[in-house]
Amino acid sequence: MKKEEKKFDPRIPLSNERREMFCQYYSDECWGKPALAAQKAGYKPDSAQATGRTLLKRSDVSERISFLRELMLKGMTDKLWIAEQRREIIGSAQKESDRLSALKDLEKGLGLLEEDTKDKEAKSINVIFNMKDGTAEDGN
Repeated sequence: MKKEEKKFDPRIPLSNERREMFCQYYSDECWGKPALAAQKAGYKPDSAQATGRTLLKRSDVSERISFLRELMLKGMTDKLWIAEQRREIIGSAQKESDRLSALKDLEKGLGLLEEDTKDKEAKSINVIFNMKDGTAEDGN
């Protein structure tokens, strides 16, 4: 009787934490640099080159990397599509305020503009109404 082989699902992280970290690093910031990905994943620097090459030969590792790359590229495609839509709004908007708003959103989306601290921290204002004469005053 043949032993049934478990089918590997690349959508599920690898059970070996260092191998999973290798896949994460290699599929993103260390693409094409297996030694660097191995080092960042916690493998010894003096054996990182050989370890990286060995890991890439494993079917579970290579399938997981392919899956992660596909996810990353899809995410980039979605961001590019959104940026293109905003660019079209900037070019075709009738009102200057709409163009400026779309441009600001595009810059934020691309990470070129940090959020205003005013936007992050909403201030509350207490208004006290004087019922006798109908006037309002700032309660702060």
